[in-house]
Amino acid sequence: MNGLYECDVAASVFAGDQHWFALQNCEGVVIHLPRLRADLDKGTFEPVAFCPGYLRGLDFVGNYAIVGLSKSRENRTFSGLELDDNLTKNKVEPRCGLYVIDLETGDVVHWARIEGVVTELYDVAVLPNRRNTAAVGFRTDEIRRVVSIDPSDA
Repeated sequence: MNGLYECDVAASVFAGDQHWFALQNCEGVVIHLPRLRADLDKGTFEPVAFCPGYLRGLDFVGNYAIVGLSKSRENRTFSGLELDDNLTKNKVEPRCGLYVIDLETGDVVHWARIEGVVTELYDVAVLPNRRNTAAVGFRTDEIRRVVSIDPSDA
């Protein structure tokens, strides 16, 4: 690894101090940058956890990171990326889904695998204090029953 490249960077207040975490997309690794400026300049970091997929989207809930994983596009492999070597080394197939990672231990404490036509995630967002949220499609009758606009707001 020759430094940090193609990283999605997100910040989290963790253990009372400002800590920076990033996704090393091409490797499938969540990394910790304790001294952000010095670490970026030197290209150094601390690996936290390996995730079996191309990483996109990072958000936080307390001491946990929520990470989005994607499969390769159109049956292409991750050839040429360190992620391909990491998948082989860990004897796992790439997957699409969400991982919940304990930032203190690096353990994956929960996961949700997404199968079927969805093979890529582009971002992750935590909706605090919400239960039973849902996505409403624009091409279904559901939109007429779920979304309403007060005529006085129109």
